[in-house]
Amino acid sequence: MSKERSKLKKINHNEAKENREQMRVNAIQFIKDWTETMMIDFKEPIRSGVPKGDLIGFGAVKKRAIYYMTLFPRTLNLKEIGEMVGTSEHVIQVWRTQKPFRDEIEKTNRILGEMIANTLEMISIKQDREVLKEFKLLTKEQDQELQRDLDSITEGSYLELKPDLKDSFAVGLSLIDLLPFFDHSVCLPLIEHTKKKRIQNSVTMRSFFLRFMESLSVFDNITRRKWEIETLNFTKLVIDSLINTLTDSEIRKRMTREELKDLGDFFRVFLYDKLDALAIREIGRRDSPTPLPSIF
Repeated sequence: MSKERSKLKKINHNEAKENREQMRVNAIQFIKDWTETMMIDFKEPIRSGVPKGDLIGFGAVKKRAIYYMTLFPRTLNLKEIGEMVGTSEHVIQVWRTQKPFRDEIEKTNRILGEMIANTLEMISIKQDREVLKEFKLLTKEQDQELQRDLDSITEGSYLELKPDLKDSFAVGLSLIDLLPFFDHSVCLPLIEHTKKKRIQNSVTMRSFFLRFMESLSVFDNITRRKWEIETLNFTKLVIDSLINTLTDSEIRKRMTREELKDLGDFFRVFLYDKLDALAIREIGRRDSPTPLPSIF
C-alpha cells in the first residue's frame, strides 16, 4: 500500500509540475501580447534640445523591460527578460538601481493589476446579470444598479478583449490562473476590489477567488507562503459571502431546496479543504489549467 501511495504522490507531483509549466508559458505569452498592445502608440523620446543629464523618458527597450518586470522574479529572471527585450542582464541590473525605473515598474504593476481587476469585475457583472435573467430574478432596480456598476468601469481601465470573449467566464478563469506568476503587487488591486459590497455578493467573483486559491496549489510551500496574506483575504471573503447567502432570508427565498443543499455542501467541502491545507501543507492536485485564449 505504501508503494502505491508513493507512486500516486509522484504522479500528482509530476502533473502539478506540468500544469505549473503550462501556466508559466501562458503568463509569458499574456505579457508579450499586453506589452505590444501598450506599446502601439509609443514614440522614442528625443534628446535634441534637452540638456545633458536631464531625463527624457524611457526608450523602447527600457519600456519593454518595465512591462516584462511584472513577471520578475516568479516567472522570469533578469537574464531571460534581457533576452526577450534585446539587452543584457547587466544593463537591467544597472536600470534597477535607478529610482525612475523602479517607480515605473511599481506604477506598471499597479496598472496591470487594475486592468485585470476591472476586467474580472466587468465579466462578473455581465455573468451575474445573465444568471439573474435566466432564473427570472432580475428586478428593474437590480438591472439599473448593475448597469451603473458597468458604466463606472471607464474605457481604457480594463483589458481590451476580442468582442466574442468580453462576456466569457473562461477568460476570467484564465486571467485568475496567471496571477500567481506575476509580482504579488499585481494582485493588490483585485484584493482592494473585494471591499466593494457588489463584489462580495457576486457569485461569479466568488468563483474567481476560489480558482485563485486553487491556482496556488501547484506551487511549492515557500512560494505559497509569500501569498499567505492575499489568500487569507480571499478565504475570508469567500467564507463571508457564503455565510451571508445562507443567512439572508431574501436570498434563500429565491433558491430551491436543492440549491441551498448544494451551497451548504460546497461550504462544508471548502472549509474542510482549507483546514486540510493548514494541517498538511502539501502540493495539491488540481485540474489542468484553462488554456489561455488569444484575448487581445
